[in-house]
Amino acid sequence: MGLVLALTAMAALALFALVVVVARTYKPVPPNSALIVYGLGGTRVVTAGGRLVLPTVQSHVTVSLEVMSLDVTVVDAVSAEPGARLAVTGLAVVKVKADDANIRRAAEHFLTRPEEERSALVRRLVAGHLRAAVGAFPAARLLAAPEAIAERLRASAQADLAALGLEIVAFTVHLVADAQAIEAGTAPEPLA
Repeated sequence: MGLVLALTAMAALALFALVVVVARTYKPVPPNSALIVYGLGGTRVVTAGGRLVLPTVQSHVTVSLEVMSLDVTVVDAVSAEPGARLAVTGLAVVKVKADDANIRRAAEHFLTRPEEERSALVRRLVAGHLRAAVGAFPAARLLAAPEAIAERLRASAQADLAALGLEIVAFTVHLVADAQAIEAGTAPEPLA
């Protein structure tokens, strides 16, 4: 009877130890994140549920899949009309594409960078495409139909953002104004 009791206690203790080990090594993944597990067994991307991460032979990092809202401003953008200088402000909404290849690509480019540095890099990239979008149209068209800028920007920025594992979800133009009117203080109010 004593032997049975001892074996039962040891089995219960072993089961408890197993539960503790699993609980400590299981990493849950919320819906707004991806878990990258690397080390023994290669690199794996987990976007739903969770995964066991073996201590000492595997490590893990989390990548946010949430959107980034970036205010983008371009001053002195030259339109297709000679001599026309425009100022444009807008809001770009950008996120990591939620598939394994793009999550890996985004992690490769941004994982160790602080949030401010990531945002600044993406903002500069979008601002360059915004400047190019303004340059593709005459000033009169842009002032009358600013949505043309947003459509052109989304189309042109997509390839560069995809190379970083990102996608532009939306771009909204807030203001298109003559740069000289801004300097003189007579620019119109933002659109949104």
